[in-house]
Amino acid sequence: MAVETLTSLPAIVEAGNTLRFTESFSDFPPATWTAKVFFGFDTPFQCEATTSGTLHLFEISSLNSASFKPGRVPVTFYVYDSD
Repeated sequence: MAVETLTSLPAIVEAGNTLRFTESFSDFPPATWTAKVFFGFDTPFQCEATTSGTLHLFEISSLNSASFKPGRVPVTFYVYDSD
């Protein structure tokens, strides 16, 4: 089954499923900025975005999300200059 690309991070992430979503940080275009998302506390899971046109594309495989623990965790986005 094809994985849908969502237009933002969903409110609920299910462990064991592939998650693919885009984010648009208008002040930080992917041509010159790199974006990462972090899930968790002490040793957070992190995912670096790839470029999808003018959007940052995040993809977390089902294998990686299988290690997610149940419950609420903080999610943080960072962008940094790619140069």
